[in-house]
Amino acid sequence: MSPSSLLQVKAAAGSGKTYALTDRFLRLLDGADEDAAGDADGGIHPVCRSAGARGYGWSEILAVTFTNKAASEMKERVVTALKLGALADAEGVADSGGQRAQWTSGKAAAMLGGILHGYHRLNIRTIDSLLNLLLRLFALDFGISPDFEVVFEEGQILDPVYDRYIAECEAEGGPRADLFETAVARMLEHEGKRGFNLAQIVRDRLADLLPVLEECEGDVLTDPEALADLLRPAYDRFRVQSELLREHIAAEKLNVSAHLTKFLAKCLEAELFDGPPQSKMIEKDGLGGCLNKSSAAPSDAANAAYHHLQKAHAAYQREQAILGGAYALAPAAAIAAGLLEALR
Repeated sequence: MSPSSLLQVKAAAGSGKTYALTDRFLRLLDGADEDAAGDADGGIHPVCRSAGARGYGWSEILAVTFTNKAASEMKERVVTALKLGALADAEGVADSGGQRAQWTSGKAAAMLGGILHGYHRLNIRTIDSLLNLLLRLFALDFGISPDFEVVFEEGQILDPVYDRYIAECEAEGGPRADLFETAVARMLEHEGKRGFNLAQIVRDRLADLLPVLEECEGDVLTDPEALADLLRPAYDRFRVQSELLREHIAAEKLNVSAHLTKFLAKCLEAELFDGPPQSKMIEKDGLGGCLNKSSAAPSDAANAAYHHLQKAHAAYQREQAILGGAYALAPAAAIAAGLLEALR
């Protein structure tokens, strides 16, 4: 088999792929030029050999696996196979049934000694470590420091980005600091958070927003005034219907429950993002269910006004549930969008 030929192994789990790959690696080792292996103590590396050198060294053979466990297992198999090959003449070893290098014991022993002496150059590694090695070799070409550190958790990157943002807020003040203060106040008010560790609460909420923003297509609406404009139509209809029902009650001199009177007062006092007040008085089949026994019956117009208020109440409640949360998180979303750019 030519060392340069391509070999594809397709088999089910536990069917012997690692055995086959180890055998392939040993065959390539068998063809390696010991003189081209380089000095494990820091001598000439294979890529720095003279152009006249022939063959390839064992450190130039590369096996790539998916996991660290698989890479460790394959390294162990290669070393064990060489050890069994080196001890093949010993009693019982040749018939042990284990995978071994099918060479002379002297050659297997020599190769094993070289590999153990320069074990760090045995190139059986994961895809991640290979890419990491290549990036480190060409780090300066990419404009990064060769001693970079690799992290696998987004939180490890977010912490310094977030700390830098906070430092900029403290140093610059102005709009950036005002936005952060607004975001903190809105989140605490909306979520009802309590406690002394507010910094961690804010940081965690911003971290929660990052993946949401990353999955959004297009721009995210974070302008408070624009969000208020979206909610205002439902809010205005709710207030108009509340006032109309109160006018019908006054005009017809209906003797309504005190609970309905208080409910309508709260409806007209509600601010835009407060949401509608809740009461059993808005859940009746008609206005008659809100009257005292001594009251006259309501007119059809009064009943219609009550049902219109029910619909307006439901619509405002639905819109406020969506837009109220968006309004509360809008400043935080604006900050998170900036953090996301910094992360990228």
